[in-house]
Amino acid sequence: MTRFTAPNDLSALDAQVAWHYTQIATLKAKRNSMVPILRLPNEILSRIFTFYTRDSDSLFDTKWTQISLVCRRWHGLALAERALLLVLNVNKRRWNAALAQIKHSAAPRLAIKVSAFPSAYYPSFIFNESKRIHALEYFSFPILASLSLSSHDNRNFSPGGFSSLPDVLFDGHLPSLRALSLSGIPLPWNRVSNLKALALTNCSNSATSVPSKFDDLLAMIRACPRLCTLRLEGDRDTALPEPSPDGCHSAVDLPLLNDLKIRSTVNFCTVLLESLHFPPTAALTILPYDANISTHFQDILVPITKHMRAAVPTVSLLKIDSACTGMIINERVHLTMSFSTDSTPGPLFGRNDFSVSLSADPHSTIAQHPILLQIIKAAPCASISHMDARSATALWEVSWRATLQLLPALQTVYVAVHYGGVKLLRAFCDISSMYPEERADFPRIRRLHVSFSYPSEDTTELDNFLLELEVYVTLSSEQGTLLDELDLHDPEQVLEMHQWRLERLFHIIDGAGTIMRDGTAYKPV
Repeated sequence: MTRFTAPNDLSALDAQVAWHYTQIATLKAKRNSMVPILRLPNEILSRIFTFYTRDSDSLFDTKWTQISLVCRRWHGLALAERALLLVLNVNKRRWNAALAQIKHSAAPRLAIKVSAFPSAYYPSFIFNESKRIHALEYFSFPILASLSLSSHDNRNFSPGGFSSLPDVLFDGHLPSLRALSLSGIPLPWNRVSNLKALALTNCSNSATSVPSKFDDLLAMIRACPRLCTLRLEGDRDTALPEPSPDGCHSAVDLPLLNDLKIRSTVNFCTVLLESLHFPPTAALTILPYDANISTHFQDILVPITKHMRAAVPTVSLLKIDSACTGMIINERVHLTMSFSTDSTPGPLFGRNDFSVSLSADPHSTIAQHPILLQIIKAAPCASISHMDARSATALWEVSWRATLQLLPALQTVYVAVHYGGVKLLRAFCDISSMYPEERADFPRIRRLHVSFSYPSEDTTELDNFLLELEVYVTLSSEQGTLLDELDLHDPEQVLEMHQWRLERLFHIIDGAGTIMRDGTAYKPV
Protein backbone atom coordinates (compact mmCIF):
# COMPACT_ATOMS: atom_id res chain seq x y z
CA MET A 1 0.00 0.00 0.00
CA THR A 2 1.29 3.41 -0.91
CA ARG A 3 2.59 5.39 2.07
CA PHE A 4 0.40 8.41 2.76
CA THR A 5 2.00 11.68 3.78
CA ALA A 6 -0.22 14.33 5.29
CA PRO A 7 0.34 17.91 4.09
CA ASN A 8 1.40 20.58 6.56
CA ASP A 9 -0.83 23.32 5.14
CA LEU A 10 -4.25 23.74 6.85
CA SER A 11 -6.14 24.46 3.63
CA ALA A 12 -4.55 21.44 1.98
CA LEU A 13 -5.62 19.28 4.91
CA ASP A 14 -9.23 20.48 4.56
CA ALA A 15 -9.19 19.69 0.86
CA GLN A 16 -7.83 16.20 1.53
CA VAL A 17 -10.52 15.54 4.19
CA ALA A 18 -13.32 16.59 1.82
CA TRP A 19 -11.90 14.44 -0.99
CA HIS A 20 -11.67 11.39 1.24
CA TYR A 21 -15.24 11.82 2.52
CA THR A 22 -16.44 11.87 -1.08
CA GLN A 23 -14.47 8.74 -1.85
CA ILE A 24 -15.87 6.96 1.21
CA ALA A 25 -19.47 7.83 0.27
CA THR A 26 -18.87 6.56 -3.25
CA LEU A 27 -17.39 3.32 -1.96
CA LYS A 28 -20.32 2.78 0.46
CA ALA A 29 -22.86 3.33 -2.30
CA LYS A 30 -20.99 0.91 -4.57
CA ARG A 31 -20.82 -1.69 -1.82
CA ASN A 32 -24.53 -1.36 -0.94
CA SER A 33 -25.48 -1.85 -4.56
CA MET A 34 -23.57 -5.11 -4.60
CA VAL A 35 -25.16 -6.46 -1.38
CA PRO A 36 -28.08 -8.89 -1.97
CA ILE A 37 -31.44 -7.25 -1.14
CA LEU A 38 -32.22 -9.94 1.40
CA ARG A 39 -29.22 -8.76 3.44
CA LEU A 40 -30.22 -5.07 3.52
CA PRO A 41 -30.97 -3.53 6.93
CA ASN A 42 -34.61 -3.29 7.99
CA GLU A 43 -34.62 0.52 7.80
CA ILE A 44 -33.49 0.52 4.16
CA LEU A 45 -35.92 -2.23 3.19
CA SER A 46 -38.82 -0.30 4.76
CA ARG A 47 -37.86 2.83 2.79
CA ILE A 48 -37.73 0.76 -0.40
CA PHE A 49 -41.23 -0.61 0.31
CA THR A 50 -42.56 2.91 0.82
CA PHE A 51 -40.92 4.26 -2.36
CA TYR A 52 -42.24 1.30 -4.35
CA THR A 53 -45.86 1.81 -3.30
CA ARG A 54 -45.74 5.55 -3.95
CA ASP A 55 -44.13 5.23 -7.36
CA SER A 56 -46.47 2.45 -8.50
CA ASP A 57 -49.55 4.10 -6.90
CA SER A 58 -50.57 0.71 -5.59
CA LEU A 59 -51.72 1.57 -2.07
CA PHE A 60 -55.43 1.66 -2.92
CA ASP A 61 -55.43 -1.48 -5.09
CA THR A 62 -53.25 -3.34 -2.54
CA LYS A 63 -50.69 -4.46 -5.15
CA TRP A 64 -48.00 -3.54 -2.67
CA THR A 65 -49.02 -6.48 -0.49
CA GLN A 66 -47.32 -8.80 -3.00
CA ILE A 67 -43.90 -7.75 -1.71
CA SER A 68 -44.94 -8.88 1.78
CA LEU A 69 -45.34 -12.44 0.45
CA VAL A 70 -41.68 -12.89 -0.48
CA CYS A 71 -40.62 -14.15 2.92
CA ARG A 72 -41.50 -13.99 6.61
CA ARG A 73 -39.06 -11.14 7.24
CA TRP A 74 -40.53 -8.96 4.49
CA HIS A 75 -44.02 -9.73 5.75
CA GLY A 76 -43.09 -8.51 9.22
CA LEU A 77 -41.46 -5.36 7.81
CA ALA A 78 -44.57 -4.55 5.75
CA LEU A 79 -46.82 -4.87 8.80
CA ALA A 80 -44.46 -2.72 10.86
CA GLU A 81 -44.41 0.11 8.28
CA ARG A 82 -47.56 1.99 9.31
CA ALA A 83 -47.38 4.40 6.39
CA LEU A 84 -48.33 1.46 4.15
CA LEU A 85 -51.35 0.56 6.28
CA LEU A 86 -53.04 3.96 6.42
CA VAL A 87 -54.70 3.59 3.02
CA LEU A 88 -57.64 1.18 3.05
CA ASN A 89 -59.62 -0.21 0.14
CA VAL A 90 -63.04 -1.53 1.15
CA ASN A 91 -64.07 -2.61 -2.34
CA LYS A 92 -62.55 -6.09 -1.94
CA ARG A 93 -64.16 -8.79 0.14
CA ARG A 94 -60.95 -9.47 1.97
CA TRP A 95 -62.10 -8.75 5.48
CA ASN A 96 -59.23 -10.52 7.23
CA ALA A 97 -56.68 -8.42 5.37
CA ALA A 98 -58.65 -5.22 5.94
CA LEU A 99 -59.04 -5.89 9.65
CA ALA A 100 -55.33 -6.70 9.89
CA GLN A 101 -54.55 -3.32 8.32
CA ILE A 102 -56.74 -1.55 10.86
CA LYS A 103 -55.14 -3.49 13.72
CA HIS A 104 -51.53 -2.79 12.74
CA SER A 105 -52.05 0.81 11.61
CA ALA A 106 -52.60 1.88 15.24
CA ALA A 107 -53.70 5.52 15.75
CA PRO A 108 -52.60 7.60 12.71
CA ARG A 109 -55.12 8.98 10.24
CA LEU A 110 -56.66 6.78 7.56
CA ALA A 111 -57.45 7.24 3.89
CA ILE A 112 -60.34 5.08 2.66
CA LYS A 113 -61.49 4.31 -0.86
CA VAL A 114 -65.07 3.18 -1.45
CA SER A 115 -66.68 2.26 -4.75
CA ALA A 116 -69.82 0.45 -3.56
CA PHE A 117 -71.47 -1.12 -0.54
CA PRO A 118 -72.07 -4.74 -1.57
CA SER A 119 -72.21 -5.76 2.08
CA ALA A 120 -74.27 -4.33 4.93
CA TYR A 121 -71.13 -4.52 7.06
CA TYR A 122 -69.24 -1.93 5.00
CA PRO A 123 -70.85 1.21 6.49
CA SER A 124 -70.22 0.14 10.10
CA PHE A 125 -66.71 -0.92 9.12
CA ILE A 126 -66.01 2.64 7.98
CA PHE A 127 -67.90 4.48 10.72
CA ASN A 128 -66.10 2.54 13.46
CA GLU A 129 -62.93 4.28 12.28
CA SER A 130 -64.58 7.64 11.49
CA LYS A 131 -62.42 9.53 14.01
CA ARG A 132 -59.30 8.58 12.03
CA ILE A 133 -60.51 9.21 8.47
CA HIS A 134 -58.97 12.25 6.83
CA ALA A 135 -59.52 11.30 3.17
CA LEU A 136 -62.40 9.44 1.55
CA GLU A 137 -62.35 8.43 -2.11
CA TYR A 138 -65.51 6.98 -3.57
CA PHE A 139 -67.51 6.47 -6.72
CA SER A 140 -71.31 6.68 -6.81
CA PHE A 141 -74.06 6.11 -4.27
CA PRO A 142 -77.09 5.98 -6.57
CA ILE A 143 -79.73 5.41 -3.87
CA LEU A 144 -78.21 7.43 -1.00
CA ALA A 145 -80.98 9.82 0.11
CA SER A 146 -79.58 11.23 3.36
CA LEU A 147 -76.02 12.13 4.35
CA SER A 148 -74.95 13.36 7.79
CA LEU A 149 -71.31 14.02 8.68
CA SER A 150 -69.66 15.77 11.61
CA SER A 151 -66.07 16.64 12.40
CA HIS A 152 -66.90 17.10 16.06
CA ASP A 153 -66.35 14.68 18.89
CA ASN A 154 -67.88 15.54 22.25
CA ARG A 155 -68.23 19.14 21.08
CA ASN A 156 -64.54 19.42 20.30
CA PHE A 157 -62.93 19.41 16.90
CA SER A 158 -61.55 16.01 16.10
CA PRO A 159 -57.99 16.27 14.70
CA GLY A 160 -58.71 13.38 12.36
CA GLY A 161 -61.97 14.74 11.02
CA PHE A 162 -62.93 15.56 7.47
CA SER A 163 -61.25 18.69 6.12
CA SER A 164 -63.89 19.39 3.44
CA LEU A 165 -66.32 17.67 1.10
CA PRO A 166 -64.85 17.39 -2.40
CA ASP A 167 -66.60 19.14 -5.28
CA VAL A 168 -66.91 15.85 -7.17
CA LEU A 169 -69.31 14.64 -4.50
CA PHE A 170 -72.03 16.77 -6.06
CA ASP A 171 -71.22 16.01 -9.71
CA GLY A 172 -73.83 13.33 -10.25
CA HIS A 173 -72.42 10.82 -7.77
CA LEU A 174 -75.32 11.32 -5.34
CA PRO A 175 -78.34 11.60 -7.64
CA SER A 176 -80.85 10.64 -4.93
CA LEU A 177 -79.48 12.86 -2.15
CA ARG A 178 -82.30 14.92 -0.61
CA ALA A 179 -81.12 15.50 2.98
CA LEU A 180 -77.68 16.86 3.88
CA SER A 181 -76.48 17.59 7.42
CA LEU A 182 -72.91 18.75 8.03
CA SER A 183 -71.13 20.04 11.11
CA GLY A 184 -67.71 21.64 10.92
CA ILE A 185 -67.10 20.45 7.34
CA PRO A 186 -66.64 22.97 4.50
CA LEU A 187 -68.51 22.26 1.28
CA PRO A 188 -68.88 23.88 -2.16
CA TRP A 189 -72.01 26.02 -1.81
CA ASN A 190 -72.37 26.42 -5.57
CA ARG A 191 -72.71 22.63 -6.08
CA VAL A 192 -75.61 22.07 -3.65
CA SER A 193 -79.03 21.61 -5.27
CA ASN A 194 -82.37 19.77 -5.16
CA LEU A 195 -82.32 19.14 -1.42
CA LYS A 196 -85.38 18.88 0.81
CA ALA A 197 -83.47 19.18 4.09
CA LEU A 198 -80.28 21.17 4.62
CA ALA A 199 -78.56 21.61 8.00
CA LEU A 200 -75.16 23.31 8.15
CA THR A 201 -73.32 24.04 11.40
CA ASN A 202 -70.07 26.00 11.12
CA CYS A 203 -69.65 25.02 7.45
CA SER A 204 -67.71 27.47 5.31
CA ASN A 205 -67.70 27.65 1.51
CA SER A 206 -64.91 25.52 0.03
CA ALA A 207 -65.70 26.68 -3.51
CA THR A 208 -63.76 29.92 -3.09
CA SER A 209 -60.57 31.02 -1.39
CA VAL A 210 -61.95 34.48 -0.62
CA PRO A 211 -64.61 35.20 2.02
CA SER A 212 -68.06 34.16 0.84
CA LYS A 213 -70.88 36.63 0.33
CA PHE A 214 -74.41 36.59 1.64
CA ASP A 215 -75.64 36.27 -1.94
CA ASP A 216 -73.63 33.03 -2.28
CA LEU A 217 -75.63 31.59 0.59
CA LEU A 218 -78.91 32.76 -0.94
CA ALA A 219 -77.90 31.19 -4.26
CA MET A 220 -77.35 27.83 -2.53
CA ILE A 221 -80.79 28.05 -0.91
CA ARG A 222 -82.38 29.14 -4.19
CA ALA A 223 -80.98 26.00 -5.84
CA CYS A 224 -83.13 23.96 -3.43
CA PRO A 225 -86.65 25.35 -4.02
CA ARG A 226 -88.33 22.32 -2.40
CA LEU A 227 -86.64 22.73 0.96
CA CYS A 228 -88.76 21.60 3.90
CA THR A 229 -86.08 21.98 6.58
CA LEU A 230 -83.36 24.64 6.63
CA ARG A 231 -80.95 25.03 9.52
CA LEU A 232 -77.99 27.40 9.34
CA GLU A 233 -75.79 27.79 12.39
CA GLY A 234 -72.57 29.72 12.81
CA ASP A 235 -70.58 31.18 15.66
CA ARG A 236 -68.03 33.90 16.18
CA ASP A 237 -65.20 31.65 14.96
CA THR A 238 -67.01 30.33 11.87
CA ALA A 239 -69.44 33.13 11.13
CA LEU A 240 -71.95 33.05 8.32
CA PRO A 241 -71.42 35.80 5.69
CA GLU A 242 -72.95 39.13 6.69
CA PRO A 243 -75.43 40.84 4.32
CA SER A 244 -74.24 43.83 2.33
CA PRO A 245 -74.89 47.25 3.91
CA ASP A 246 -77.10 48.39 1.02
CA GLY A 247 -79.55 45.58 1.81
CA CYS A 248 -80.20 44.74 -1.84
CA HIS A 249 -80.69 40.98 -1.89
CA SER A 250 -83.04 39.08 -4.14
CA ALA A 251 -85.80 37.12 -2.41
CA VAL A 252 -85.92 33.32 -2.30
CA ASP A 253 -89.24 31.47 -2.44
CA LEU A 254 -89.53 28.34 -0.30
CA PRO A 255 -93.19 27.35 -0.53
CA LEU A 256 -92.70 23.98 1.24
CA LEU A 257 -90.56 25.15 4.17
CA ASN A 258 -91.86 24.00 7.56
CA ASP A 259 -88.77 24.27 9.79
CA LEU A 260 -86.27 27.14 9.82
CA LYS A 261 -83.47 27.46 12.37
CA ILE A 262 -80.89 30.25 12.29
CA ARG A 263 -77.99 30.86 14.67
CA SER A 264 -75.87 33.86 13.76
CA THR A 265 -75.72 37.61 14.32
CA VAL A 266 -78.87 39.70 14.72
CA ASN A 267 -78.20 41.39 11.38
CA PHE A 268 -77.81 38.07 9.55
CA CYS A 269 -80.96 36.60 11.09
CA THR A 270 -82.97 39.72 10.26
CA VAL A 271 -81.93 39.99 6.62
CA LEU A 272 -82.29 36.25 5.99
CA LEU A 273 -85.82 36.28 7.42
CA GLU A 274 -86.67 39.19 5.14
CA SER A 275 -85.08 37.48 2.12
CA LEU A 276 -86.91 34.16 2.49
CA HIS A 277 -90.56 33.78 1.55
CA PHE A 278 -92.10 30.80 3.33
CA PRO A 279 -95.53 29.73 4.62
CA PRO A 280 -96.92 31.14 7.89
CA THR A 281 -97.08 27.56 9.20
CA ALA A 282 -93.27 27.22 9.25
CA ALA A 283 -91.65 26.82 12.66
CA LEU A 284 -88.93 29.39 13.38
CA THR A 285 -86.01 29.04 15.78
CA ILE A 286 -83.95 32.24 15.83
CA LEU A 287 -80.79 32.26 17.98
CA PRO A 288 -78.85 35.53 17.62
CA TYR A 289 -75.71 35.10 19.69
CA ASP A 290 -74.92 38.84 19.86
CA ALA A 291 -78.31 40.03 21.18
CA ASN A 292 -78.06 41.27 24.77
CA ILE A 293 -80.02 44.56 24.96
CA SER A 294 -83.54 45.45 23.87
CA THR A 295 -82.47 47.73 21.00
CA HIS A 296 -80.88 44.75 19.26
CA PHE A 297 -84.36 43.30 18.69
CA GLN A 298 -86.02 46.27 17.04
CA ASP A 299 -85.40 45.13 13.46
CA ILE A 300 -85.56 41.37 13.87
CA LEU A 301 -88.97 41.50 15.57
CA VAL A 302 -90.55 42.99 12.43
CA PRO A 303 -90.44 39.80 10.28
CA ILE A 304 -91.03 37.59 13.32
CA THR A 305 -94.13 39.54 14.34
CA LYS A 306 -95.43 39.41 10.79
CA HIS A 307 -94.95 35.64 10.76
CA MET A 308 -96.68 35.08 14.12
CA ARG A 309 -99.67 37.26 13.30
CA ALA A 310 -100.20 35.32 10.07
CA ALA A 311 -100.23 31.98 11.89
CA VAL A 312 -103.41 29.91 11.73
CA PRO A 313 -104.54 28.94 14.31
CA THR A 314 -103.40 31.85 16.43
CA VAL A 315 -100.64 31.62 19.01
CA SER A 316 -101.98 30.30 22.32
CA LEU A 317 -98.93 29.13 24.32
CA LEU A 318 -96.00 31.17 25.62
CA LYS A 319 -92.97 29.35 27.04
CA ILE A 320 -90.28 31.26 28.90
CA ASP A 321 -86.83 29.78 29.50
CA SER A 322 -84.63 31.98 31.65
CA ALA A 323 -81.50 30.81 33.42
CA CYS A 324 -78.45 32.52 34.87
CA THR A 325 -75.21 31.42 33.25
CA GLY A 326 -73.03 32.70 36.10
CA MET A 327 -72.54 31.66 39.69
CA ILE A 328 -74.67 34.43 41.20
CA ILE A 329 -78.24 35.36 40.44
CA ASN A 330 -77.59 38.74 38.82
CA GLU A 331 -74.96 37.59 36.32
CA ARG A 332 -75.50 36.90 32.62
CA VAL A 333 -78.78 35.32 31.63
CA HIS A 334 -79.87 33.17 28.72
CA LEU A 335 -83.45 33.92 27.73
CA THR A 336 -85.57 32.04 25.21
CA MET A 337 -89.14 33.02 24.33
CA SER A 338 -91.18 30.41 22.50
CA PHE A 339 -94.67 30.74 21.04
CA SER A 340 -96.88 27.91 19.84
CA THR A 341 -100.30 27.44 18.30
CA ASP A 342 -100.66 24.26 20.38
CA SER A 343 -101.76 25.07 23.93
CA THR A 344 -100.44 21.79 25.37
CA PRO A 345 -96.80 22.06 26.50
CA GLY A 346 -94.44 19.13 26.27
CA PRO A 347 -92.69 17.38 29.17
CA LEU A 348 -90.55 19.46 31.50
CA PHE A 349 -87.24 18.09 30.21
CA GLY A 350 -88.51 16.98 26.81
CA ARG A 351 -88.35 18.59 23.41
CA ASN A 352 -91.10 21.00 22.38
CA ASP A 353 -92.12 21.94 18.87
CA PHE A 354 -92.86 25.65 18.77
CA SER A 355 -94.06 27.95 16.05
CA VAL A 356 -91.50 30.62 16.95
CA SER A 357 -88.52 30.55 19.33
CA LEU A 358 -86.29 33.58 19.88
CA SER A 359 -83.31 33.71 22.23
CA ALA A 360 -81.26 36.46 23.87
CA ASP A 361 -78.24 36.71 26.17
CA PRO A 362 -78.79 39.71 28.47
CA HIS A 363 -75.90 40.89 30.60
CA SER A 364 -78.01 40.62 33.76
CA THR A 365 -81.49 39.92 35.07
CA ILE A 366 -82.11 43.67 35.00
CA ALA A 367 -81.27 43.85 31.28
CA GLN A 368 -83.51 40.83 30.74
CA HIS A 369 -86.66 42.72 31.79
CA PRO A 370 -87.05 45.10 28.80
CA ILE A 371 -86.15 42.34 26.32
CA LEU A 372 -88.80 40.06 27.80
CA LEU A 373 -91.52 42.70 27.54
CA GLN A 374 -90.44 43.82 24.07
CA ILE A 375 -90.75 40.30 22.66
CA ILE A 376 -94.13 39.67 24.32
CA LYS A 377 -95.52 42.96 23.01
CA ALA A 378 -94.46 42.00 19.50
CA ALA A 379 -96.39 38.73 19.71
CA PRO A 380 -100.17 38.39 19.37
CA CYS A 381 -100.42 38.32 23.16
CA ALA A 382 -104.19 38.85 23.22
CA SER A 383 -104.66 35.21 22.15
CA ILE A 384 -102.20 33.62 24.59
CA SER A 385 -104.14 31.51 27.09
CA HIS A 386 -101.37 29.22 28.40
CA MET A 387 -97.93 30.03 29.83
CA ASP A 388 -95.18 27.51 30.55
CA ALA A 389 -92.85 28.95 33.20
CA ARG A 390 -91.30 25.68 34.37
CA SER A 391 -87.87 26.62 32.99
CA ALA A 392 -87.98 30.32 33.91
CA THR A 393 -85.61 30.22 36.87
CA ALA A 394 -84.21 33.77 36.66
CA LEU A 395 -87.24 36.11 36.65
CA TRP A 396 -88.16 38.45 39.48
CA GLU A 397 -91.62 39.55 40.69
CA VAL A 398 -91.52 42.81 38.75
CA SER A 399 -90.91 40.95 35.48
CA TRP A 400 -93.65 38.44 36.24
CA ARG A 401 -96.17 41.18 37.05
CA ALA A 402 -95.33 43.06 33.86
CA THR A 403 -95.59 39.85 31.85
CA LEU A 404 -98.96 38.91 33.31
CA GLN A 405 -100.31 42.38 32.61
CA LEU A 406 -99.56 41.89 28.89
CA LEU A 407 -101.48 38.59 28.72
CA PRO A 408 -105.17 39.43 29.26
CA ALA A 409 -106.44 36.03 28.04
CA LEU A 410 -104.09 33.95 30.21
CA GLN A 411 -105.90 31.24 32.17
CA THR A 412 -103.47 28.34 32.58
CA VAL A 413 -99.95 28.50 34.03
CA TYR A 414 -97.31 25.75 34.34
CA VAL A 415 -94.67 26.31 37.02
CA ALA A 416 -91.93 24.31 38.76
CA VAL A 417 -90.26 24.51 42.15
CA HIS A 418 -87.30 26.87 41.74
CA TYR A 419 -86.30 30.48 42.33
CA GLY A 420 -88.33 31.80 39.42
CA GLY A 421 -91.35 29.76 40.47
CA VAL A 422 -91.29 31.28 43.96
CA LYS A 423 -91.11 34.76 42.43
CA LEU A 424 -94.06 33.97 40.15
CA LEU A 425 -96.20 32.92 43.12
CA ARG A 426 -95.23 36.12 44.93
CA ALA A 427 -96.36 38.06 41.87
CA PHE A 428 -99.68 36.19 42.05
CA CYS A 429 -99.93 37.16 45.72
CA ASP A 430 -99.21 40.82 44.94
CA ILE A 431 -101.93 40.85 42.27
CA SER A 432 -104.42 39.14 44.59
CA SER A 433 -103.74 41.82 47.23
CA MET A 434 -104.60 44.68 44.85
CA TYR A 435 -107.83 46.62 44.82
CA PRO A 436 -110.41 45.21 42.39
CA GLU A 437 -109.96 48.08 39.92
CA GLU A 438 -106.19 47.48 39.84
CA ARG A 439 -106.61 43.73 39.64
CA ALA A 440 -108.78 44.15 36.55
CA ASP A 441 -105.64 44.88 34.50
CA PHE A 442 -104.39 41.35 35.13
CA PRO A 443 -105.69 37.99 33.86
CA ARG A 444 -107.75 35.60 35.98
CA ILE A 445 -105.71 32.42 36.48
CA ARG A 446 -108.00 29.39 36.60
CA ARG A 447 -105.61 26.44 36.33
CA LEU A 448 -102.19 26.13 37.92
CA HIS A 449 -99.98 23.12 37.12
CA VAL A 450 -97.03 22.56 39.47
CA SER A 451 -94.14 20.19 38.67
CA PHE A 452 -92.09 18.86 41.58
CA SER A 453 -88.61 17.60 40.70
CA TYR A 454 -86.29 15.19 42.46
CA PRO A 455 -86.03 15.67 46.23
CA SER A 456 -83.07 17.63 47.54
CA GLU A 457 -81.36 17.68 50.92
CA ASP A 458 -81.87 21.44 51.03
CA THR A 459 -85.64 21.93 51.27
CA THR A 460 -85.52 25.72 51.64
CA GLU A 461 -86.70 26.38 48.11
CA LEU A 462 -89.48 23.79 48.39
CA ASP A 463 -90.62 25.23 51.73
CA ASN A 464 -90.68 28.75 50.30
CA PHE A 465 -92.60 27.58 47.26
CA LEU A 466 -95.26 25.75 49.28
CA LEU A 467 -95.59 28.72 51.64
CA GLU A 468 -96.14 31.14 48.74
CA LEU A 469 -98.58 28.69 47.14
CA GLU A 470 -100.64 28.54 50.33
CA VAL A 471 -100.62 32.34 50.68
CA TYR A 472 -101.71 32.76 47.06
CA VAL A 473 -104.55 30.24 47.37
CA THR A 474 -105.71 31.93 50.59
CA LEU A 475 -105.65 35.44 49.09
CA SER A 476 -107.39 34.37 45.89
CA SER A 477 -110.06 32.63 47.96
CA GLU A 478 -110.67 35.83 49.91
CA GLN A 479 -110.92 37.84 46.69
CA GLY A 480 -113.24 35.38 44.95
CA THR A 481 -110.66 34.50 42.29
CA LEU A 482 -109.86 31.00 43.49
CA LEU A 483 -108.32 28.48 41.12
CA ASP A 484 -110.65 26.08 39.33
CA GLU A 485 -107.92 23.45 39.35
CA LEU A 486 -104.59 22.99 41.10
CA ASP A 487 -102.69 20.17 39.38
CA LEU A 488 -99.70 18.76 41.28
CA HIS A 489 -97.28 16.61 39.27
CA ASP A 490 -95.23 14.75 41.87
CA PRO A 491 -93.82 11.48 40.42
CA GLU A 492 -91.01 11.39 43.02
CA GLN A 493 -93.44 11.78 45.95
CA VAL A 494 -91.73 14.93 47.16
CA LEU A 495 -94.93 16.03 48.92
CA GLU A 496 -95.12 12.98 51.16
CA MET A 497 -93.36 14.94 53.90
CA HIS A 498 -95.74 17.88 53.45
CA GLN A 499 -99.13 16.21 53.76
CA TRP A 500 -100.27 18.81 56.27
CA ARG A 501 -99.81 21.55 53.66
CA LEU A 502 -101.82 19.57 51.13
CA GLU A 503 -104.62 19.16 53.63
CA ARG A 504 -104.69 22.90 54.29
CA LEU A 505 -104.79 23.61 50.54
CA PHE A 506 -107.61 21.10 50.17
CA HIS A 507 -109.73 22.76 52.85
CA ILE A 508 -109.29 26.16 51.17
CA ILE A 509 -110.06 24.99 47.63
CA ASP A 510 -112.64 22.29 48.39
CA GLY A 511 -116.04 23.15 46.99
CA ALA A 512 -114.77 25.89 44.69
CA GLY A 513 -112.05 24.01 42.86
CA THR A 514 -110.19 20.73 42.56
CA ILE A 515 -106.74 19.54 43.56
CA MET A 516 -105.31 16.94 41.22
CA ARG A 517 -102.27 14.92 42.23
CA ASP A 518 -100.65 12.89 39.46
CA GLY A 519 -103.91 12.68 37.52
CA THR A 520 -106.12 11.74 40.48
CA ALA A 521 -108.40 14.00 42.50
CA TYR A 522 -106.75 14.57 45.87
CA LYS A 523 -108.66 13.98 49.08
CA PRO A 524 -106.98 13.73 52.46
CA VAL A 525 -107.38 10.44 54.28
